[in-house]
Amino acid sequence: MVKRIPNNVVLLGMEYEQSKDCVGNLGCGGVEKFFFKAIKMGNGKIELKYGPSFENLPKESTYKYIKVTK
Repeated sequence: MVKRIPNNVVLLGMEYEQSKDCVGNLGCGGVEKFFFKAIKMGNGKIELKYGPSFENLPKESTYKYIKVTK
């Protein structure tokens, strides 16, 4: 899940695609995609947390650094 985003982008949406070899099963892997739109130039840091939706969020975060230019 996206925990925090910088003020130079907005989150437009999210999409989850389950692994192709996991049709009809629960608990399988997949890919979660996040779609952002730049609204102004600058640098920023997106904070992501990974964990099942039915559990508490983990203390650890993953950070992705962005740079919006013309």
